[in-house]
Amino acid sequence: MNLKDRMNSGSQDLKPMENVKPQNTQNTMQKSNQPSQEQTLLSKVQELTEALKSEKLKNSDLQEEITSDKKQMREQTALIHQLSSEKSDLQSTSQTLLSKNQAMQSQIADLRAELSSVQKINQSLTTNNQSLVKQNDDLRNNAGLLSRKEQEQLEEKYRNLTAGADKLKKQVNMSNVEAVESAQAAQKAAERKAEKDIADYKESADKKVSEAVSAKNTAIRQAKEKVKAAKKNQQIAWGSLLVTLLCSLIAYPTFSWDIWYFISVPAGWAWDRLNNYAGWVEKPYYTRSVMGVEQQVAFSTGWAWFLRILTFILIIACIGAVIYGTYRIALYYKKRWCNLSLKVLLISIAVIIVFGEGIRTHININLVLLLLIVQLLYLGVLAYLDGYYETRNRTDEWEKLQRA
Repeated sequence: MNLKDRMNSGSQDLKPMENVKPQNTQNTMQKSNQPSQEQTLLSKVQELTEALKSEKLKNSDLQEEITSDKKQMREQTALIHQLSSEKSDLQSTSQTLLSKNQAMQSQIADLRAELSSVQKINQSLTTNNQSLVKQNDDLRNNAGLLSRKEQEQLEEKYRNLTAGADKLKKQVNMSNVEAVESAQAAQKAAERKAEKDIADYKESADKKVSEAVSAKNTAIRQAKEKVKAAKKNQQIAWGSLLVTLLCSLIAYPTFSWDIWYFISVPAGWAWDRLNNYAGWVEKPYYTRSVMGVEQQVAFSTGWAWFLRILTFILIIACIGAVIYGTYRIALYYKKRWCNLSLKVLLISIAVIIVFGEGIRTHININLVLLLLIVQLLYLGVLAYLDGYYETRNRTDEWEKLQRA
């Protein structure tokens, strides 16, 4: 007996129980009130759908607010980068001032070198003066080889040279000292100005960074609070939906029985097949007709082990393929989940629960299996519409339709 026969037999076994109709007043009143209960349940499902739709709209508004907050955070990050670039510019300016300071120090070193050269010239003039004095003494010792006038001229030249050397020395000393002092003063002023500018810019940059960080933390905290409130509202909506579905299952137990049959019938069929396979594995055989009578003929030892291994591999491969296919379908369904998927799922469940008895009278099929078939058909239509809107460059319209 295969799965379909067992499900059919299960549904046939239920029919006699369903056809038992006690002739009392209470059941008659329940049947008369059944359409009103169906309308009430459908209205509840519609109200829950609208509530979920409003929650989704609130979630979309929340996502837009989070997007705006992220935009502000990016702007603040750009401001921080700008302040960092300004800080690097100030550092480069400070380095330029330091290089200028080094150039001024090199100029001071050059001036000091010139001063040392002038001092050497002064020393050479002093030695020349001394040599002139010595020559004058020698001339005087030579008993009037030179006239008095020439001697006075020579002395006058010496005085002029000495005065010029002293004046030149004073000028050089004054110029060197003034240049060094002015250079040092300019260097100190530039350093003080650079340090002050760097401190001011650093203080403003730190202040702006702290303000940006505080604004970022505030935005993150507000976004978390909004997300938490939205999740709480969504949990309340889902709880209300589950309670409504549970009440619907209690009012219309056909779907509940089909859930039980959807689990128990395949499990029983698998258990029977497993027992048959275990018996066959113990002693593999095949059937043949002899004189119109079917007989079981055992395989040889080699063929028996070959068939055991082959059937075991095939069974494991089939189980793995089913698990992998189910896993891939579940991943695709999770990836393509949207408001449209929620609406289709809720409407499918509501229709199958409420009108399950009428569906069973026209189509002999398990209601859970029918729900799975509807969802698979929805995934196929979804994949087709994805390709349809993508080839026509209308993906924005399709996304709006899914979020509606």
